[in-house]
Amino acid sequence: MMNTKKIEIAMQRMMITKSDLAAFCNITRRTLDNVLAGADAKISTVEAIAKNLHVPVSFFFDEETSKNQSNSSGNGSISTNSGNVNIRNYSQATEESCRNAGIDGNVAKEKIRYLEEKIRYLQKLIEEKQRMIDEKERMITLLMK
Repeated sequence: MMNTKKIEIAMQRMMITKSDLAAFCNITRRTLDNVLAGADAKISTVEAIAKNLHVPVSFFFDEETSKNQSNSSGNGSISTNSGNVNIRNYSQATEESCRNAGIDGNVAKEKIRYLEEKIRYLQKLIEEKQRMIDEKERMITLLMK
């Protein structure tokens, strides 16, 4: 399940409105509101949102285990609401989607492994950047006194 709060967080960071994001993604504002409210969303819609917020699709999925389970019906939709999914469940859903699309399982597993490594690397990079920002903000505060 997708953590739709992360869409709002990314929008705030980029300082764009819902109307702006909908326009950038070539979807209606109503579609975006439905996604944010937890409605099912087409994968292409989620990909467009991620692309225009300059984040990977995986950004919207938490690593933490959730009571909710991931849904992949193979019909081009993923279930969304404010729940979380761990990478393992997302990976399993991705593997199933690849099988349904006729993609070799080993290729899918390798791709998933690569993407998981990339996610971990980017998370560490973000943490380091946040530490640098926090330190600079602390320095600014000290200098302004």
